[in-house]
Amino acid sequence: MSDKDAAEKVIHQESKEYQLKIDVAAHLPPHDRVPGRGDEALFKAVAKALHQAVASLAHDHRIDIHDNGWRRDALRYDTAEGRFKANDLTLAIEATDERTKLKCKRHSFIPELLFQRPDHATVYPDIRASGVYKKHDTKLKREQDIHLDNIKTCASGSLFVKGRQTDVKDTSFFLHYYPRLDSIVPGPVPLKTVSHWDECVYDDMRVRYGRVDIDTWMLVNRWDAKTQALLESELSFKVVKNLDDPWDCSQLKDAGELYHALDGTGLFMELPPIFTFFDPVSSIDILRAP
Repeated sequence: MSDKDAAEKVIHQESKEYQLKIDVAAHLPPHDRVPGRGDEALFKAVAKALHQAVASLAHDHRIDIHDNGWRRDALRYDTAEGRFKANDLTLAIEATDERTKLKCKRHSFIPELLFQRPDHATVYPDIRASGVYKKHDTKLKREQDIHLDNIKTCASGSLFVKGRQTDVKDTSFFLHYYPRLDSIVPGPVPLKTVSHWDECVYDDMRVRYGRVDIDTWMLVNRWDAKTQALLESELSFKVVKNLDDPWDCSQLKDAGELYHALDGTGLFMELPPIFTFFDPVSSIDILRAP
């Protein structure tokens, strides 16, 4: 496969992902904080909140929510010295028995600094290495994660490989799929697992009313893979466009209204803002907030 053919099979997108953290302490009794029972209880709470939020915005609406939760391993990696984190990079795997999603992200508060051309991005995936040549399986995205209390931006490269690929020992595994990482950490360097979650995912949900039609919902419950303690529960939905296309402002307005309506249900919580960047002009740390 030529470089041109490979590039044409990588989808270039931009997304705004609206994320909400469930206030687990307030809404999930301690005896329900076990896998299975806790997942079901959180799913029911989210379904109720979705109905309440949409009903507050429009009488004419339809919500399709199916209890089809599935599980995956989610792992994050870095070198022993934290060299990827020091360069604002995240290496991650999300694996089932059938296939494994590889993700490489580079974070920045200034989106324009992530890349000038998509194929120049550090996290650009090499589709020739994956062996999975379906167009929708390999993406380069500029992502904006919108929380109630802060906003993050990153460039994210993702692709799928067949089977469960979690036995990762060194950087050669990721370098095979993301060759530009060699500019950050050249050569094979041992990797360590920074975090390992057992995630329960609900993604068979759709909300429709008026011009609004959102089917990108995900509820993800993250359990510690060793202790099975519930770490967090997050609901999210995305608005996505092709990278070079303009945003549909009316669509973003509708998404923002739905996001604030969900916040008004009382199921979710705000976290202390933790993301800052240094402003060389005023010489102070600026809090990145909505």
